[in-house]
Amino acid sequence: MDSFLVMRIASRYLALPIQQVVRAVPAALLSPPAGKGPVAGILNLEGEMIPVIDPREIFGVPKKEMDTSDAIVLAQWGDQVIGIWVDQVLGVFEPQSRRSCTVMGQPVDAVAIGQDQPVAAVLDIGGMFSER
Repeated sequence: MDSFLVMRIASRYLALPIQQVVRAVPAALLSPPAGKGPVAGILNLEGEMIPVIDPREIFGVPKKEMDTSDAIVLAQWGDQVIGIWVDQVLGVFEPQSRRSCTVMGQPVDAVAIGQDQPVAAVLDIGGMFSER
């Protein structure tokens, strides 16, 4: 089974297939977003302009101000790198199981990262923008 980078926003756990992960960086000042939707702003990282997504609204988590303890996970989406703003990066895990389920009428893949550990929703980066 493939490995996943597991992250947390508030009390929700998210997983991203490790093949999509570029790296994680500390939270940084974002420029204002270009429009509405899940884009929190633009990160200037070593001269590269990277759109940063705030997944809180998508997952029903209240918005908050960015904190210095937060992180931005850089992920490959097609030929573009995007950032995903999270509260915490927990690490890379090989899940014990993976299954599909339905949450609020929407199909969701989930992984169990270990016994007595939380279940994490697998992020579908393309799906975050499909209905936005």
